[in-house]
Amino acid sequence: MTSDPQHNGKATSKAGVSKELREHAEATREQLDQKAGENAKEKAAAAGDKAKEKAVETGGRAKETARDTAEKAGETARDTGEKAGETARGAGEKAKETAAKAGDQVRETAVKAGDQVKETAAQVARIAQEKAPEAVVEGAGKAVAAVRGRRGPLLAAAAVVVVVLVTAGRSRRSR
Repeated sequence: MTSDPQHNGKATSKAGVSKELREHAEATREQLDQKAGENAKEKAAAAGDKAKEKAVETGGRAKETARDTAEKAGETARDTGEKAGETARGAGEKAKETAAKAGDQVRETAVKAGDQVKETAAQVARIAQEKAPEAVVEGAGKAVAAVRGRRGPLLAAAAVVVVVLVTAGRSRRSR
């Protein structure tokens, strides 16, 4: 083997060039890695900003939806309250009308009962006068005079009897 000085110089210079190329390639690779990392960071930051914007926008829409829903619920509650009030007023008016009719019926019944009592008393008095001896007629006359002095309690008792009879009749019909 012979040593060729030119050949040796080429090998050394080739080795030096290869080493330089490797170093240059390594430096380029490191720069590319840094740039790729920076680009990834920038893209991540941009994506984070977009996500924040979307979250703020979505939150705003959610607040609007909640506000609208609350307003609708309030309106529905007001409407329902108004309808309930109208229904209660209508029921109150019907109750008043029914009570007034019942009161009128009780008064009419009491007047009729009073008239019937007067008629019956007059008939009994006539019959009693016709058939009773003179002493009994005088005693009855005294009793009638005593009753005439106390008409208020007698009429009140008659009215109570009429009301009890009317109430009992209604409760039997409702069963």
